[in-house]
This record gives sequence, C-alpha cells and structure tokens, in this order.
Amino acid sequence: MSMDSDRRLAEVLYFGELDETEYLLMTETLGHHCADRSLKRAREEIMGSLARGLRMINDVDILECPFYRRLERGLQRLGH
Repeated sequence: MSMDSDRRLAEVLYFGELDETEYLLMTETLGHHCADRSLKRAREEIMGSLARGLRMINDVDILECPFYRRLERGLQRLGH
C-alpha cells in the first residue's frame, strides 16, 4: 500500500542516533488531539478512525520503512 499524496501526513525532518537514543523530528499535522474535551461526543467515530489509521500503518510495505531493525545490526552494535 502506498501513501496517497492527498493525505496530510507528517513528514520526517530528521532522524538520528546518539549512543543508544534515537531521535525523530517530524512536521506538525493539522487537527485536534483525540482526547480534546470538545470531541467527547465523537468518541466512537474517533476510535473507528484510529483503528483504520492503525490498519493503514500496518499495511505499509516494510520495504519502504526508513528504520533498519534487523537482528544482524543489533548484534553488530553489541560487538557480536
């Protein structure tokens, strides 16, 4: 699944590592925080949207993932 250009997604501005800590800086996305009190009446719709969003993330082809989390790299970092 590819991400359509008409969706307003956050963009990665920077990703880096220092020692054992990883840093990710992204652009801000528009909208309201789902815990905002003004959205109390729309909780069921919000939960459905969150579930669909998580499904979309889960459906992204891992070959497009910018993070390299392979066992070999972890072992190299440990000196094995």
